[in-house]
Amino acid sequence: MLFKKLSFLYLVFILFLFLTSPGEYVIPFQGVLDSQKALNAQLHQEFKARTPKTEDLSILHQAVENYLRVVKKVEDEFSAFAGSDDLATFKLKEKGFADDFISSDLADELEEANQNLSEVYARKASLDLFPKLVQLEGLNLERHPGIVYYFHETPNGIIPSVLEHFKTTAYQAYQDAEANLAPSLPKQEIEEVKHSAYIARFKEELIFGETFSLQVHHDTSKAQAFINDEELKLSQEKDGISKLTYLPTRPGQYALRIEIGGKPLLGSFRVESPSLEKLGLSNPLNQLELGESHKLPIPKEFKSLNLELNLQGAEVKYRNAYVEITPFKEGAIPVYLTSGKDTLDQTVFYAHAPKSLSIKVIGENGEKVLNPKLAFKLESNTPGWEIIEFEAKVIGSGGPQASFQASNKFLPKELRKLFQEDNSSGDLVIDRIKLMNPSGATRNGSPLILNQ
Repeated sequence: MLFKKLSFLYLVFILFLFLTSPGEYVIPFQGVLDSQKALNAQLHQEFKARTPKTEDLSILHQAVENYLRVVKKVEDEFSAFAGSDDLATFKLKEKGFADDFISSDLADELEEANQNLSEVYARKASLDLFPKLVQLEGLNLERHPGIVYYFHETPNGIIPSVLEHFKTTAYQAYQDAEANLAPSLPKQEIEEVKHSAYIARFKEELIFGETFSLQVHHDTSKAQAFINDEELKLSQEKDGISKLTYLPTRPGQYALRIEIGGKPLLGSFRVESPSLEKLGLSNPLNQLELGESHKLPIPKEFKSLNLELNLQGAEVKYRNAYVEITPFKEGAIPVYLTSGKDTLDQTVFYAHAPKSLSIKVIGENGEKVLNPKLAFKLESNTPGWEIIEFEAKVIGSGGPQASFQASNKFLPKELRKLFQEDNSSGDLVIDRIKLMNPSGATRNGSPLILNQ
């Protein structure tokens, strides 16, 4: 009886978690969706570039285009439901869109489209798409109705991946049908953009904010350019040479198609979010020396992308081609790469104090001095370190003349008076210097010699 009560209470607890969770009880892998989209962008370009060689292939090609139009309608409906913020799609539970969708006319249209595509491919190409679209086959060979399973039984946030799966199935089915129905036809060779003699070398990896550019040599032939299947205008530089410039709107993979005289050249380029690693700023400054300036080259894109380095515990100065970083705090220094109010990346640098800290002598006017007659106090060249004791000696031609101990940074009055006498001579030697930082750590200072 006790066991039954505990089991019931456990189920109540699980139900409570389910109903009160913000839609994150299953964490989706955004990277999987990004990979699906990149694959489908490439498959779409290849699909568009293929010309059906037989009547059956023309029917199958048209069937895929009709099917993709229905999938696009569902995609638009889901995007409108989820809102403009992509992250919101992963916070939706199956209740909401899924329940409303299953009972809608659009669900019937999608179910019919899945059935029609499966039937035409079975009839014309002997390909079985039913297990992928209509009746899903589980691990135990049991069958699940496709629409109900995909939109009601799958985990939270998976709907965008389901729609990408539908597209991949359609594109791949046409490629398989082409191989089955036209084995005797010569294989249609599709040249890559980056290997084409018509295209000048271009940058295949960009940082978000950079402009993609590509030069096309097409002589008298007509040239067209497409990115993600959207035709873009080419600017003519001179006869037979045109240039494509495009500012990417988001990070990710972009499908590229250039047509010269109707012949397609396929390729792609990738746009990465700005990061310390991509900008070459991640590793060179893992170890900094306290108080020392460290110069780090910055790429030309840094300023054009409105980027900034913010370090908590170091001074940052921007020069023409480099950034100068001077740590004033020992230990871990958080580093943030920002653009406006947005933090794009972060890491940690480490600053350590040198084994022996350098010291300077300051006059009463606050300026550094080299003449012992003007000496007033000692200061560290390393920010955050204060002199707490030292020993000062006056050395003449015949040897030591006087020795003084100090328990702070100021030269003893007797020592200063000695050097201010008209007939004073000798050098000032400052040694056994000890410094302390605010955390209580101590370091030795480098000895100093001031000559008259």
